[in-house]
Amino acid sequence: MQPSGNRSRILWHYFFVTYVVALINSADILRVVDYDGPLTVLFTATAYLSYTLLYLLPAIVLVLVLNRFISWKIFDGVFKKVPALRSWIVYSAAVVLFTFVQLFIYADAFIFKIYGFHLDGFVWNLVFTRGGIESLGSGEATQRSVELIVLSLLAFQAAILASILMLKQWREVLHALFSKRRVAAFAVVVLVLATGNEVTYGLCSLRGYTPVLTAATAFPLYIPLTFSKLGKKLGLAVSRDESVRMHVKLRRLEYPLKPIIRRPDHKKYNIVWLVSESLRADMLDKDIMPATWAFAKKSTWFKDHYSGGNGTRMGLFSMFYGLYGPYWFPFLDERRGPILIDLLLEDNYQMKMFTSARFSYPEFDKTLFARIPSSQLHEAKSHPGWKG
Repeated sequence: MQPSGNRSRILWHYFFVTYVVALINSADILRVVDYDGPLTVLFTATAYLSYTLLYLLPAIVLVLVLNRFISWKIFDGVFKKVPALRSWIVYSAAVVLFTFVQLFIYADAFIFKIYGFHLDGFVWNLVFTRGGIESLGSGEATQRSVELIVLSLLAFQAAILASILMLKQWREVLHALFSKRRVAAFAVVVLVLATGNEVTYGLCSLRGYTPVLTAATAFPLYIPLTFSKLGKKLGLAVSRDESVRMHVKLRRLEYPLKPIIRRPDHKKYNIVWLVSESLRADMLDKDIMPATWAFAKKSTWFKDHYSGGNGTRMGLFSMFYGLYGPYWFPFLDERRGPILIDLLLEDNYQMKMFTSARFSYPEFDKTLFARIPSSQLHEAKSHPGWKG
């Protein structure tokens, strides 16, 4: 195997300079976080430092593997006439891969700032499907702007590498800064930060501390770690205390959009809300469900009702909130119940909730019934859920 120490050293210098640039590129994340207390500040700082490196890690690994692979002696004959080609292949791959990562960070921050969500399958499908961007009303000007951003990032990443290759003093500074000992120390620090960050999130999730949970949503591809099962084994119940809920001014949700105006003489009905979840509409038939069919015939029957999703979580969310299913996630992060429950509590309704499954999955105890005391949430544990 041909030695590639010099190329590897230059690559490591390039990696660290790119990491610093990525930190600057992703700095917008820090502006959307509500810093409610020192724990949120610490959590955000550690997530910022560790996750920015995590975004770059796949590209770093791919470049190092390519560098190792292309240095094998079996390729000596291929690169005999042009020895420098071996290095330029590796360098070119590094520039392209890091440009893609920087583009991801930039695009995600841009979309999150406008729409409040990160790059996901829907956005990727929209971008890479023919006619997707055009369907939003964009024209040639938008396409030219995107092309300019991509070319600018590519040129900038290439300029970083060129400066390292061409400026000897710059290489000496980087070599002094990033010795093997310091690189190893940096790797340990990042590992400790990442571990501490995940543990912090898990404990905050266990205790229902929403400022940290909401701060985590600012980071694309954040991997939440929860200790629900471990907490139960250790006797630590998930906190649902109102005292740990976020202050209204710190919430990202604007729900409801306007104050609810109620008639002072509104009638207070007794309410029995029965949900046969995951039941297909065409199963409500006189031969299949004769008793329910008879009940429906003498009741108000809404035949044009549509679910907010094809799963338990989204369907029930839309039923109680009257919103689209994907809004579930920010409501879960902020432990925000539906306005319907707020109004019933305002009217001093006595409520009891029963389920044949669990209120904790999906997390209805943190969304639909977040304001209902846990003593009023009754789970049937004596038989399987489908028998309920």
